[in-house]
Amino acid sequence: MTQIHVVQTRPVASPKSRTVALLLCLFLGVLGIHRFYVDKIGTGLLYLCTYGLFVIGPFVDLILILTGSFTDGQGLPVTDWDGAKPEAVTTTVTTVQQPYQQTVSPPPSQGMGMPPQQLATSDPFAGVKKNHKICTLCGSVNELDAVFCASCGSKLE
Repeated sequence: MTQIHVVQTRPVASPKSRTVALLLCLFLGVLGIHRFYVDKIGTGLLYLCTYGLFVIGPFVDLILILTGSFTDGQGLPVTDWDGAKPEAVTTTVTTVQQPYQQTVSPPPSQGMGMPPQQLATSDPFAGVKKNHKICTLCGSVNELDAVFCASCGSKLE
């Protein structure tokens, strides 16, 4: 049996300064400079080309920065005012692998997987012949006193 231990460390907040992002948004927000600062290059270019989404974008970003909801390019919240190194969360994952267990199946020679009581015999109507008549034309089972086959209508012997 094998055990695998995986230790993952990930930051809980962005290393970018919230103060710098706020000042850049206030003075150069329509140019998207605050977005370039937090590694959101795509939306920074969009702000640059559209004059800050027609001045609405920097206003929304200003509110997000003030409430602590603004995130960087990796999705981490920009929360520290002084840009200090954020704490990291360590996650330990333990995986236990079970040993390989082989299942035993019956040999294939037992009538194509049928249980032994349902194995085909040389005469499929062995138990039926005593109480019934078998039609030689269609193979259906008929009553012992029947003269004609119930399925095909032919005369029974």
